[in-house]
Amino acid sequence: MQKQGEKVAILIRAKGWTQKEFAEHIGYTPEHLSRILNEEPIKPRPLDRIVKGLNIYPVLITGNKELGKGNMPEGVSEETVMYPADPEKTALLEEIKQLREENQRLKAALYDEMRLSGRLPEAP
Repeated sequence: MQKQGEKVAILIRAKGWTQKEFAEHIGYTPEHLSRILNEEPIKPRPLDRIVKGLNIYPVLITGNKELGKGNMPEGVSEETVMYPADPEKTALLEEIKQLREENQRLKAALYDEMRLSGRLPEAP
């Protein structure tokens, strides 16, 4: 079984950081982060800082699904929590979300314009 520190090191590299850069990102010295990653299991406070810095769910490091459940937004599947997202897919999903929001704004503006110009009856 892979140790938690090894998982964190892999996730740090997957996000494109060096361990030194990530340590600075979360407010640790590289030496302190190294000591934390060599602990097994990683203690709760450093684990919290690490998962927030990586923007991931704790279950990706701990393997304990129960730890992830309290932190999962409604509608997030277990598969989403267990496997890190592909950065390209994540970017595309964010773009789709923004396009949907823009679509809703445009529909509302068009509806208002049609209503004000008399091409649409007033709502009851």
